[in-house]
Formats: sequence, structure tokens, C-alpha cells
Amino acid sequence: MSQRIWGVQLLFPTIALAGVSLSWQLVAWAGAVAATGWIGVFLILISSIENRLSWADLGIDPTVADYERVFLSVDFVGNGTRVVEAMSILGVAAILAVTVYRARRVFLAQVRAERKQESERQKRFFASDTLARFVPATVAQRMLDGRAEPPVQERDTAILRLDIESFSSFAAEHDPKQVIESLDEYLSAASEIVADCGGVTISFTGDGLLATFNNPVEVNAPLRSASDAAHAIRRQLSTSRFACRIGLSYGPVVAGRIGSSSRQAFTVYGEAVNIAARLQDHGKVVGATLVVDQHFEAMDNCGWRALGDVELKGISAPVRSYCL
Repeated sequence: MSQRIWGVQLLFPTIALAGVSLSWQLVAWAGAVAATGWIGVFLILISSIENRLSWADLGIDPTVADYERVFLSVDFVGNGTRVVEAMSILGVAAILAVTVYRARRVFLAQVRAERKQESERQKRFFASDTLARFVPATVAQRMLDGRAEPPVQERDTAILRLDIESFSSFAAEHDPKQVIESLDEYLSAASEIVADCGGVTISFTGDGLLATFNNPVEVNAPLRSASDAAHAIRRQLSTSRFACRIGLSYGPVVAGRIGSSSRQAFTVYGEAVNIAARLQDHGKVVGATLVVDQHFEAMDNCGWRALGDVELKGISAPVRSYCL
């Protein structure tokens, strides 16, 4: 009888496998099925035994012979033992169900937290990427971090002003969509060069851009960085369908935000900003692609042609200028 009863133990793995599913209902169901099956099979097996023996048949003070007579008999069924075993199965299943229930809650809470963090990261990346298209990336990051806006600050800054030659004629002769795509491609490449050289593209000015070196982001060698950016733009974009003019200047510049509480922009002010724009315009007069002030000529000897002290519109004093 005992050997036949042990075959029902194949139900035990069902409870353990149910725990892997992290379903406490499945664990409880498996435990109930195992206990019921255990008792059910036991009752079926003993139904054909007429002279059933159990622990009570040992008597009050059993001897070894009594144990051998009862326990080793084919008619021994051990009713109490089977009931205890069934209750043990239910108990183990209940404990495992509670454990699985708590583990599932912890697991699902962790999954929800990770999903929320991933969602926040994606939203933050999208916001940062989108915002950085309209304001300098460093300013965008400060805004997303919830930090105070960068204070208005004044630094000696190198200014790069770029403009595309004859862009109005190109726009008049081509489809507007093609014009926008071509302009975007050119200015994107130019702004990437500016960033690679440590500068910040402050704004896109129609068919050009305004970039700074050392404000709002500090640069160790702003003159060198701006010069490298200008030469890289002329060299790397020389195969483009567009030609450009660049003006470089250096001097005190104030950077800060302007606008109302609902809409603001980040910009730079200072005579150096105006000088760079006027030098770029002057390149059209002298037929040069790069015109700089005296700071760059003294820093970088690359065959500059002296233009003398040039009177520039809106600038109080003549500016000693050089060109390539």
C-alpha cells in the first residue's frame, strides 16, 4: 500500500512550477489539486482493502513484532499519516502562495518604476533634443534641469558671423521646399563645425548664422577656436552649391535672455557682434570670403591682406581689418 501511495508524489512538482509563474492563484490552485488528488487516490486505493490496518492497531505499548506485523503489512494504510501529509501540502502551498504574491508585487512595482523612468528619460531626451534646436544646448539643459537661468554675463568673446552668397537669387530660381532643404543641410553642417570647435550657435539669421566662442560657454582659446571654425567651414563646405562669407571679431559681449514671461530667446549683445556682421558684409565689397579684425591677424599669420582702418556702418570708430 505504501509503495502505491508514493506514486502520488508526482503532484508536488506542479506546485513548484506554479511558483515560477509568479501567480499566487495558480500556486494555491496547484496545492489544492495536489492535496485533493493525494486524498482522492488514497481513498481509491484503500477501497479494495477489506482488513485495513493503521497506527491505532499497534496498541498502547507496541513491540517490535507489533511494528513488523502492522507497518510491514500490505493492508497498512496509515489514515492519520495521509491526512497530515495532505494538510502539509496545503500548508506549503499556502506559504508559497503568500511568498509569490509578495514577490509579484515587488516585481511589478519594479517594472512599473523602470517603465516610468524609461518614459521620463525618453520625454526628457525628446524635450532636450527639441529645445536645443531653438536655443543653445547648454541653455536648454539648464532649463530642463530646473536650474536658474544663466545670469547675464559679460566676457571677451570671439564672434563668427556667416552668410551665404547670392542666396536670394538661388531662392528665386528654385522650389521653396528645395530651398529650405538645401539651406538646412548647409547650416546644419556649419553649426556642427562650430560645436566641434567649442562654439555655440546662438541663432540662424535667415541664410546665415551667428556663433560665439567663450560666451555663454567658456572656451580656453576663443580666438583660436573661432578661427579654426571659420577655416573648417570654408574648407569642408567648399564643395557645396553655396559659397559663403564670414566675419570674425573679438571683444566684450553680453549674453542673456530677452522676452516676456511666456516667450523668451537667448541672444548676445555688444559692438563685437555688430562688427562681425559688418565685416562679413564688407567681404562682398572687397571680394573676400573671410574678413577679420586685428585680433585674428595678430594671432594667426596665414597670408592676410591688410584692408586698413575700415569705416563700418553703425560702428563708432574705424576697424583695422584683414581678409583672405
